[in-house]
Amino acid sequence: MGTVPGGPAGRPGPGDRSVGAGPGIGRGGRPGATPARPPVRPVRLVRSVRLGDNPGMGHTPQVTAVTVERHIAAPRDRVWEALTDLPGMPGTLSGVTRVEVLTEGPFQTGTRWIETRRMFGKEATEEMRVTACQAPARYVVEAESRGTHYVSEFTVRETAPGRTLVRMVFSARPPGGVRGLLARLLGGLGRRAVARAVERDLADVARTVERRPDGA
Repeated sequence: MGTVPGGPAGRPGPGDRSVGAGPGIGRGGRPGATPARPPVRPVRLVRSVRLGDNPGMGHTPQVTAVTVERHIAAPRDRVWEALTDLPGMPGTLSGVTRVEVLTEGPFQTGTRWIETRRMFGKEATEEMRVTACQAPARYVVEAESRGTHYVSEFTVRETAPGRTLVRMVFSARPPGGVRGLLARLLGGLGRRAVARAVERDLADVARTVERRPDGA
């Protein structure tokens, strides 16, 4: 899974673990009772930022960064398998229409593929490459498109038996004079669109792995 045209480990966000009502206070405020835990939100946009162009440091191409995480009710190995199953990607991700795998062997550093997906109502085709992979915990996918460098990093962490947290960090560093579709992608509305695309991808993965019975 590469995600969006063009896919450094994100630090755990403030919502990565449930927080109780406080030491010694449980449901209904009774001392010593089991602490109440708030419901876990399945998907969360952690942050969406734009960095660069600091007047005091000279011109630096702006970097768009979007971080999204989702809790999935499935074991980590099953989630990792769904994320890295390149031939099965069009059947898992509703936004991906075609995938052509260019390398042989397992998903690993050096794996390359050509991915076609729909963004802003148009199809975009990019070659992806895996630049880091520590199965089943983390991988990084990079791509180049019209001078823009895209990086998507996925971290997969088991939070409890049968529960997994997937965190995806997408960043894009454009060249100077960004125009057209790319400018829309990197602008404020574009960042929200990228976040929605990532959320949709993770929702598709969750739907695929959560409906599979244990041991399948």
